[in-house]
Amino acid sequence: VKPWDVDYLMTQARNAAGGAGMNRLLRGYTHLPVVLKGFAKIMEQLFGLALTISPAPSTEAWAPGVLKCEAALSDGSSVGTVFLDLCSRPGKFPGAVTFPIRCGRQLSNGEYQAPIMALLADFGHGHGPLQLTMRELRTLVHELGHCCHNLLSRTKYQHLWGTRCAQDMVEVPSHLWEHFVADPRTLRLMARHHQTDDPLPLDLCNKVFSYRKMFSGLELQQQVLLSLVDQAYHGPRASEAVQQGTGLAWERVVEPHTSLPTVSGLRPEVRVGHFTIYGGGYYSYLYARCLSSAIWTDLLAQDPLDKGAGDLIQRHLLSPGGSQAPWDVLNALSSKSRSCYIKAYGSGWLPATSGFPFA
Repeated sequence: VKPWDVDYLMTQARNAAGGAGMNRLLRGYTHLPVVLKGFAKIMEQLFGLALTISPAPSTEAWAPGVLKCEAALSDGSSVGTVFLDLCSRPGKFPGAVTFPIRCGRQLSNGEYQAPIMALLADFGHGHGPLQLTMRELRTLVHELGHCCHNLLSRTKYQHLWGTRCAQDMVEVPSHLWEHFVADPRTLRLMARHHQTDDPLPLDLCNKVFSYRKMFSGLELQQQVLLSLVDQAYHGPRASEAVQQGTGLAWERVVEPHTSLPTVSGLRPEVRVGHFTIYGGGYYSYLYARCLSSAIWTDLLAQDPLDKGAGDLIQRHLLSPGGSQAPWDVLNALSSKSRSCYIKAYGSGWLPATSGFPFA
């Protein structure tokens, strides 16, 4: 098996297990307006966050189909705005990303400046109403997790607001949000038939979850390898990687740790844009998977719509942004939930859990 065979063989195996017709089975249950309505219901029940979503006015939209999501608390006070630019169009950036337009911060008059963000994605490549694949649904909820982190953050300075926190923590809320797609109780609030309002059948939920779990070991291996390569490129011995070339450095780091053969002369590193965005911090994705799994299991697994758990998450995980060190944020949250999420390691810390959810 060569590296270029892996994706093909995984696709063949998934198709043989029934994955080929998965999107056809989901048809009708993942229309974007229905998904957003269900997501808004989850946020309202869990955090008291009211989301009002409508087409953006022509004076504010930069492309057809842009939506405007206005967020407010139960008392009607605004906490911010998110513009949703989700539909594919020629020349559009192919990934999914959330950009700040205006950060949240404390103003000199004592009021709080509500943030404004833009969530961009490249979903749907056909005609007609946008229907999400399960992968697109998970990606959307992940990015909405970043948005909610920003909406519910309250910091004095804009440079410490929301996702402008330590790299170790920035992906934890967004990975926690992915669990809403991995739990049938919350998935069925978002995945509902656009005509009948029937929730996604439980047997189809289970098929979706089983399909997602296939090759989770290879997926985890890839995340570990990327983290190791990232450390080689940006760690204490980064000059060696520069001198020998990033391609050769990749091979030397990956070969002892992979279950798949490596091939000389390839340049897989050029496909990983996160090496420049997250230079030296790619490991935070592994941290986020561990920590979000522990937080979900501890606070939300019994009832993913528990308002008391939502209050704890808002107060101790989302609100501080970058104004508190990760150690203090996680210890404050764990002290309230009577669990332990982290442990000291050398002069730093590690997640205290070894759990890696498929989400």
